[in-house]
Amino acid sequence: MSDGLEQSLELARLELLDMGLRGNTLLNCRSTANTLPIIGELSSQVYHVLVENQQSMGFLPAGDDDAAEDEGNAEGEGATDQELAILYTPDQHTDTKLQTRLSAEKLDRRLLKISNEAKTYYDEQGVEILYLAVGFLAWYEDPSSSLERLAPLILRPVELVRSSAMDLYKLKFTEGDIGPNLTLAAKLKSDFRIILPEFPEELAPEAYYAEVAEAIRSQPRWRVDSNRINLGFFSFGKFQMYQDLDPVKFPEDAKPWNHPILKALLSGAGFLADAFSGLNSAAEPESQPKLVDLNFVKDADSSQTQAVMAVKSGSHLVIQGPPGTGKSQTITNIIAELLAENKKVLFVSEKMAALEVVKRRLDECHLGEAVLELHSHKSNRKAVLGELKRCLEQGFPSVPDRSYEQQRHQDLERQLNAYCATVNTPILNSGITYVEALGHHLSLGPIVREGALPRLSFSLMRDWSASEYSAACSRVSELVNHLEQMGVPAENPFSTSRLEDSSPIRQNALLLKLNQTEALIGQCNDASADIAQAMDLPVPQNLDVLRTLHRAATRAQQAPHVAGLKLTANAWQQRRDGIKALVDAGRTMQSLRERRNGVLIEQAWSADVLELRGIWATTGMAWWRVLSGDFRRARRALQGLVRGELPKAAEESLALIDDILGYQMALGDYRQHEQLGASLFGAQWRGLQSDWAELATLSAWVIALHQEVADGLIPP
Repeated sequence: MSDGLEQSLELARLELLDMGLRGNTLLNCRSTANTLPIIGELSSQVYHVLVENQQSMGFLPAGDDDAAEDEGNAEGEGATDQELAILYTPDQHTDTKLQTRLSAEKLDRRLLKISNEAKTYYDEQGVEILYLAVGFLAWYEDPSSSLERLAPLILRPVELVRSSAMDLYKLKFTEGDIGPNLTLAAKLKSDFRIILPEFPEELAPEAYYAEVAEAIRSQPRWRVDSNRINLGFFSFGKFQMYQDLDPVKFPEDAKPWNHPILKALLSGAGFLADAFSGLNSAAEPESQPKLVDLNFVKDADSSQTQAVMAVKSGSHLVIQGPPGTGKSQTITNIIAELLAENKKVLFVSEKMAALEVVKRRLDECHLGEAVLELHSHKSNRKAVLGELKRCLEQGFPSVPDRSYEQQRHQDLERQLNAYCATVNTPILNSGITYVEALGHHLSLGPIVREGALPRLSFSLMRDWSASEYSAACSRVSELVNHLEQMGVPAENPFSTSRLEDSSPIRQNALLLKLNQTEALIGQCNDASADIAQAMDLPVPQNLDVLRTLHRAATRAQQAPHVAGLKLTANAWQQRRDGIKALVDAGRTMQSLRERRNGVLIEQAWSADVLELRGIWATTGMAWWRVLSGDFRRARRALQGLVRGELPKAAEESLALIDDILGYQMALGDYRQHEQLGASLFGAQWRGLQSDWAELATLSAWVIALHQEVADGLIPP
């Protein structure tokens, strides 16, 4: 058994190990929207300023925005290396600015994105993964590979800070642990038999780079780029868990697969249910545990109470449930119960939100003072000591007298126990409990609500025994069988007749009416046969088929000019949304062209005016718009699309742009469904020059026709 558990634990441990190169920045750090390369800096100087001097460092863009946009490289990363040599002064390595390739505008957007994502990850996971990677190892997967991989060597935990939204971002060292790339060390050890040197705190970066260069000497193409610096996200928390779970680190008499909790989880045996045996709804009240002795601070139902009592008794358990089922309330009650017993509780969670919810609930119950945050960006040594001092100075908490509430709880418990006993007691002599009777009544819910069942006097059944009740049920079953065979009396053809006698005069009048009815039915049959023959349909044999034929003939009479349409195509039913979108797009384009006839030149309908709209919607409404170069360029561009002068009112020009955009959007819908229209409308399809009003009428009629066929209202 231990061998199987050892293998299961090792497989679970291997799931924590991510050695893939795709998306793994610890093994291959590529330039993406979530990274910011730092150029033209010395890693030793950055280490001195950021870590040793504890100074914040700003970011230096590559010149002004216009120069970066006009002269930037093909990848949109701002100025080139040659241009940077001109932009920066010789003392660039001694200041507190980190040089980048980005223009000022792009740099601000990149830093904002990185800062927001770092904050989001911390709020969700409670882990900080923003690092300044200093020094990189350029390596290859195999000797024949031409793709160079770049892996960081030293990772410094940092954060992006600014006092307000108007200020620039600065980089600040968080005083967290600085260390080597653990994932890279495992990769080199497993794939290349190379031992990456350790990085003690007193070792200078230059000395560490030299040790790494010595370690990779067996790989001729590998090299250490000591001055490559990159700001980005690096997560190796799962790798640290992988190392911590290494069986070699455990003593021989305390291997993890021998732990009883892991045995229960990994062997599939689960945890014993003995802890829940005392909370049995069918047990006698005297055998139930005394819930008044519990120290709940939040409401709890029976299942939550079971969980708390199981933990209190020392049992192990797993609580599962979808969101909103009260798991955080249960955890809060468990912590409160254990605190009442003067025990210590360690609460961990992968999600920071779960920690905050439980902490907030404890604060609401005045138990927040007992919580010590062990894993947080706020839990530094000074803050922890200050929090301990503040809590100790408050003294022992005072507990109010709860004897009245406990007595009231016991009274309510007795009432509930009496209620449970009553509803489970047989009704009179029937042998059926109230719960069973209520279940039968609820199963008849729709019939009872509609008033279909007669109300019977209960006095007739009060003294029935179980045998008498069974005999009555048998007689009712006989009546039901008779009605099923003979039918309900109200459904008999003569049930509505009010005649109490008959005579020869009544019989003659009835025969006359029947003869007239027979003649009319004959005329109807002849007419329906003619229509059926004309429409190539079977002759109706009953009234329902006759109604169907009538609807089909009426539909045929109301048909528009459908010559050339492919009426039998399944697309009329399966793609009616696409047909409607096509016709709506055509009518929209036709309406817009008619509205702007003589105003816009033909090329205007295909011009890219989205940027113009943004300028007109903002700057174009301002009184100082003539001072804006962007607005003047936008006005000249729009003037080139109209035949005459632009409207004086900015709102009219904006409406003109919106019509062009609306036409282009409708044209996109038209292009998407153009082939559908050509395949369905046949000879009546003339592309953009089609009669869209006529096509709308045709498509509406044909779609309704197919829907009636699908609903069985007319024959296919």
